[in-house]
Amino acid sequence: MKRVFMAGLLLAGTCAPALADYTVSGRFVYVDREFDANGFTGVEPQKPIRFAAVEVVEGTKIVGSGVTDATGNFVFGVQDTRTRDIYVRVLARRQTSTAVPVDVRSGNQSGDIWSVRTQTFINHGPNQDVFIGTLAAVPGAGGEAFNLYDSTVLGSNYLVSMRGSGAYPLLIVVFNAANPNLSSFNPANNSITQARNAGYDDTVVLHEMGHYVVYNFSGTDSPTGEHRLSDCNQNLMLAFDEGHATFFGLSARRFASLPHAATYVRTTGLAGPGNLQFSFDAETQLPFVCRGATSETTVYAALWDIGDGPATTDETVGTEESWDLLQGLDAEYWRVMTTYLPGAANI
Repeated sequence: MKRVFMAGLLLAGTCAPALADYTVSGRFVYVDREFDANGFTGVEPQKPIRFAAVEVVEGTKIVGSGVTDATGNFVFGVQDTRTRDIYVRVLARRQTSTAVPVDVRSGNQSGDIWSVRTQTFINHGPNQDVFIGTLAAVPGAGGEAFNLYDSTVLGSNYLVSMRGSGAYPLLIVVFNAANPNLSSFNPANNSITQARNAGYDDTVVLHEMGHYVVYNFSGTDSPTGEHRLSDCNQNLMLAFDEGHATFFGLSARRFASLPHAATYVRTTGLAGPGNLQFSFDAETQLPFVCRGATSETTVYAALWDIGDGPATTDETVGTEESWDLLQGLDAEYWRVMTTYLPGAANI
């Protein structure tokens, strides 16, 4: 009996599968569109898809996963024992417990997450490494979705600089060709519906993220609804809420030292230089100049001067108005936002 038992153990040992390892690596980028006050400049650089989820997929089964770094590169190991037909994809998804988690989805709030993928590697063996090189998401095929993703990552960086790292509610961005022509934020599920032609309108999605910030970390009495930049006599609470959202988005770009940081731009979304719907300057209010607190342009111009300074990468780098003695007061602004406004959640 003892010999039979030992033989059984030896047989079981020979049948146990030996896990094979392979490494998956490469880089994901997206094609960006630079802009200024006149719309798109025509410059379309490749920028890294950063901190995004990467998956190795067989059919609909995920067999391995990793994440890109700040430069869009990734490398991770997969344990497997089978020969499979696989492909590698990057998702417009950031999963994190220290900043704002983001999903950019098609269809609706529960739709598929935007992604770009490699070709299928047929009969890939479990000991064969996979290197995909550099794969780019281009306009019309994921470029817009990943641009929106990167803009919200930028907004997250600015928010974390003031509030600190920690758990944040999931932010969902919905983008597709059937969306309306106006962007909006829904506080019920923390979702931004981005206008169908605004995939490369960074300041628009960052404006909507400004609403996400207020609803989750401060408070508002805004009645919401229709608002116009040319309306100098808005509801006071609506004016503040919309002006603040613009201020937050532009401040995120200032924080990242991006060019034309004070310039809000809305385009037609078409390729090539120009294609401007409208733009304005938060520093000067031009071309939507109002006076008084019942204008959102007055609100964002006043708030902008709290953080703006001579070093800001706006249209007047190196200079500032002689009467403007404020700059770099983001922490103080945040303390007020999260302490004194209606419904504010203290931190």
